[in-house]
Amino acid sequence: GMYVAVVADTFFGSMATTALFTMMMDQCRPDHAGTDYTVQASVIVIAVSLIASVSGLSAESLGYVGHFALTAVLTLLGLVGVGLLLRRIPETASD
Repeated sequence: GMYVAVVADTFFGSMATTALFTMMMDQCRPDHAGTDYTVQASVIVIAVSLIASVSGLSAESLGYVGHFALTAVLTLLGLVGVGLLLRRIPETASD
């Protein structure tokens, strides 16, 4: 069961990372694409590193059940935030 969970996590995590980095490339200005992409990627790496550091403290103080409950709630809040932001983006006609 553990092997299946690790493989599934790696597989779906890689798909999400690919989608995120593709969206980041789409947001780069053509004349500053290298800088724009590097800044965005750096923000992601720093944020993930900080969150990973705090997650150990959270698991220690809340226990695993509390920690995973907290992360589930935070994930759902993040999804709600993304949904609200997507409503603000005007739809463009595709050619």
